[in-house]
Amino acid sequence: MRVCIAFSLLCIALTSCNQQETQRVITTMDLEKLSPFVAEVDRIYVNDYADSDLVTKRVVLIGLNIADREKITLGDSGTNVDLLLAFAHMITNGTSYRFPDVWLDYKRAVENGPKATNEVPHQ
Repeated sequence: MRVCIAFSLLCIALTSCNQQETQRVITTMDLEKLSPFVAEVDRIYVNDYADSDLVTKRVVLIGLNIADREKITLGDSGTNVDLLLAFAHMITNGTSYRFPDVWLDYKRAVENGPKATNEVPHQ
């Protein structure tokens, strides 16, 4: 419960209060279900609470700007947080990407990893 409250408060603090903008906070699982869209990375927020007594030790939030003043904050605080953290280091602030494709491609590449072979290299 404390994790959900802390995560929600952090999301609220990082999002804009401008009434002309629509703001949604979604998880990576929610992102994967969305139709493709292009968004610019607006901000990347990573905080490590390793010394705290919170169950969640890391919070990762990625702010995305979509057309028509819509904003999405992508965040996770559970099992996907390490993957989202690595993804946050791969993308660049101010750059536009096609979502959820860029996330799914990254996730697939990490899950598949480098292919191991039993072949002996020719000398």
